[in-house]
Amino acid sequence: MSSLVMSRAAILLIVTILAAFGGAQISNKLEVGLSSPTTVGQSQDLFCTSPSLSHNECLWVSPDGLGYIVEGGLVTDIDGNVVNGITADGTDLNTCAITIESLEEGQIGTWKCHLDFGTQAPFQEAFLSVITEPRVQDVRIPTHFEPISYDISLVPFIVPDNFTFNGDVSIDLKATEDSTNITLHSKAMIIYEDLVVVTMGTNKEALPIIGFSYDSARDFIILNLDKSILTGEEVNVHMKFLGNLNDDLSGFYRSSYSDSRGIHYMAITQFQATDARKAFPCLDEPALKATFSIRLGRTDDFKAASNMPIINPGVPMDGTDEYVWDEFQTTEKMSTYLLAFLITDMEFIESDSALGRIPFRIWTQRDYLPQTDYAAEIGPRILTHYESIFGIDFPLPKQDMAAIPDLSFGGMENWGLVTYRDTALLYQPGVSSLKNKDRVTDVVAHELAHQWFGDLVTMGWWSDLWLNEGFASYVSYIGQEHILPEFGGKDRISLDNNQVVFVEDALETSHPISVTVNHPDEINEIFDNISYEKGCALIQMMVNFLGESTFFKGIRNYLQTFSYGNAFQSDLWAKLTEAANEDGALPPSVDVQQIMDTWTLQKGFPVISAIRDPTNLVTLTQERFLVGGTSVKDDHDYKWWVPISYAGSGENFSQTKNQEWMSPDEATKQIQIDVPEDSALILNIQQTAYYRVNYDEANWNKIA
Repeated sequence: MSSLVMSRAAILLIVTILAAFGGAQISNKLEVGLSSPTTVGQSQDLFCTSPSLSHNECLWVSPDGLGYIVEGGLVTDIDGNVVNGITADGTDLNTCAITIESLEEGQIGTWKCHLDFGTQAPFQEAFLSVITEPRVQDVRIPTHFEPISYDISLVPFIVPDNFTFNGDVSIDLKATEDSTNITLHSKAMIIYEDLVVVTMGTNKEALPIIGFSYDSARDFIILNLDKSILTGEEVNVHMKFLGNLNDDLSGFYRSSYSDSRGIHYMAITQFQATDARKAFPCLDEPALKATFSIRLGRTDDFKAASNMPIINPGVPMDGTDEYVWDEFQTTEKMSTYLLAFLITDMEFIESDSALGRIPFRIWTQRDYLPQTDYAAEIGPRILTHYESIFGIDFPLPKQDMAAIPDLSFGGMENWGLVTYRDTALLYQPGVSSLKNKDRVTDVVAHELAHQWFGDLVTMGWWSDLWLNEGFASYVSYIGQEHILPEFGGKDRISLDNNQVVFVEDALETSHPISVTVNHPDEINEIFDNISYEKGCALIQMMVNFLGESTFFKGIRNYLQTFSYGNAFQSDLWAKLTEAANEDGALPPSVDVQQIMDTWTLQKGFPVISAIRDPTNLVTLTQERFLVGGTSVKDDHDYKWWVPISYAGSGENFSQTKNQEWMSPDEATKQIQIDVPEDSALILNIQQTAYYRVNYDEANWNKIA
């Protein structure tokens, strides 16, 4: 729609659809706040407010477990004794506010505000984080339930001055331990609390909800029940909610483009890393996989797409003849961050069916359709090539790729519906440059590699992001080489990739490639050159010290073992070690994890110094390569397992597998080489391993 003002008819239509989602829709979620900054000895204000109800009782619970009852302007402990050092403001019957005159150590942490409303409504709880650090760290969702399946219905109102969506979700869960509450992720949405229903078992026994707890620092909503759910029992949670089609490029958001016909809006998703919770309540961590049945509402002038094909298009929607449902085939078991929804008036072209096994579509705005031919050709060709490399057919029945005007990444590997920035998918022969062609090929090859490594098998947690992105970055060169062999393919990694990340990783401010992350902000911070480019360089190094056939044998075993599940980098190391042992690719006394831990758990990279004597005895030493020295004390002893490959100048440089290993225990290592005296010694053939080399002056002169 191009109108910038909602018509009265549009408003009435939205009200009708909202009513179709059921009954009186009320959220009594508490509004909360606290003063800052927070340090021991300072005063601290805390408050929680009910938007519509006066409370009968207010209770605050401190991080050290002490309870404080607020009545009027008085604060007492649970035994009725007046508490010194904490005062209350009792002027607003909807608000419970306290002031801590001087914070103590035991009062640093998570406070809970509990408001009881008697028979008016279930109790409400809110959690406030009184912390000395910028953000909370213990943000992982409790492990007492695992998801089985989701049924999700969403109606986006792609209407200027509204831009909201109504939603309905039904989640089947299995208890992994006894519990009297259910914790879900939810962010930036209104939950209609009076419509939340929890049932148990095949007979759908209703479990009354006695209260709602919200923890905004951790994006939790907690349903408190009056009955314990035992380990192994299954429950269903049914919720209705209202969200915003925001314009911050995350969650379920709106994008737009303009042409001669006016402004065109669309609704699109970007859930990586932790923003599925902004589209529907869920268990929003990569290891909590489930199946998803999706139903998207739209008007006749829009189309819809998701991860799977539409099985029932244009199903009438109750209460309106202007909106219909598109119902999609249930997904395979997958992570929340890989879901995708698209409601748009854009158009698509289909690839030639001769190029691949499955339907392949490219979406863009109407005027850009001629620029999709290249992606429509290379997409299925790359997908088919990867099937042969990984030994597993692409597991979904279709593949869509969509050019989105506003996207926070160059591309996003949503399983079966990959999204791209316009510039990363569109190419017009005779107008676009060869650099643009190379860029489109690279990004398409990268995102399609993720369909196996990331989507079919997903990291257990974001600390292994580097492996996900580094692998896709490396394999994208294989995809490029298949499509554009004249562009150099894998031969470009050392120049285009390694030289770039060497600069950043040589700084004191670098970080280990494998880092512990918790908070969503920390996760977003590691989408950087270290994860992508250094990750690619380390994969390249493994391919070369194991041998390509051994490496991909391990990859195929890894993908087959963990399909539709999750894995950690240690699982990959184990599969690569198995393949290496079978092929004799490593010394018997060492495994892949021993080697790679020295590269992933410490920052930086080594410079290998090589001094060659007249008898061809070469003395090697290793130390961290650091630009500009260090201004902070760093007692870490930086040492690596270094694969040493070498040849003489003018010899065969195609043999990149190392002849020697330098271990972290070897401060120096001597090797005898067979290189003619008048030839220069070259270490790290084709720079396929992640280190620099410094030679003695005589050898540098021979190279020159």
